[in-house]
Amino acid sequence: MMSTNLTTFTDRVNRILTGISTDEMSTATRQEAVREAVREYGRDKPRVMVEDVSGDGGQYYQLGSSGVLTSWANDFSQILAVDYPAADVDDDEEPEFLEDEDFTVYRVAGSTRYLYFPNHAPASGEAARVWYTTYYEFDSSNETETPTGDFDAICTLAGAICCEWLAVRYGQHSDSTIGADVVNRRNKSDVYASRAKDLRRRYMQELLGQGGEQPAAAFVGDIDMGWGFERDFLFHRRRQR
Repeated sequence: MMSTNLTTFTDRVNRILTGISTDEMSTATRQEAVREAVREYGRDKPRVMVEDVSGDGGQYYQLGSSGVLTSWANDFSQILAVDYPAADVDDDEEPEFLEDEDFTVYRVAGSTRYLYFPNHAPASGEAARVWYTTYYEFDSSNETETPTGDFDAICTLAGAICCEWLAVRYGQHSDSTIGADVVNRRNKSDVYASRAKDLRRRYMQELLGQGGEQPAAAFVGDIDMGWGFERDFLFHRRRQR
């Protein structure tokens, strides 16, 4: 996965917003719309991270930047799967995925969270390989690692957000003493609201294959199937089907 710079996103958004001058919406505001779009995209399609948690003989491991799973986001992240002991790929070891009851997130007072193993205590030299979700964000260099294939969708969403902000801006003026100007602003508000709606529809089509005339390249749904032997899928256990 390659990093994409904020400027690259903004350049594409500028093309989507052709006809809207920087007097109506500054470059800084467009960039903030890109940041908002990346955050919203991350809620629709969270980032999946995988990290090895080194054992210390205990059952509790603090989550976050000061502990393990360093990209963990409280009240957002979820653990998808845990392979323990972590398989050695070089030795062709078979992964051993824990059942849901074998791991949980334990919360104490304040914002501290722990990864808790109620039935295991990973020893020193052992590791648990954890898959979990988190959001996308820009780093200090204004780079983010959103999937390259979703670049157009994110830019389209940013364009929609820009138009929503413009619709609100022009819709706030309702003083009847300035007649024609009020009508013009209301017309602009309606135009931008309609444009925002169209762009959001296109975002969903680009991201999920919804709402278009052509058959979707992919879809989200359930399918009743399994392996030929008694094992679970990585992110989809038998009892959830």
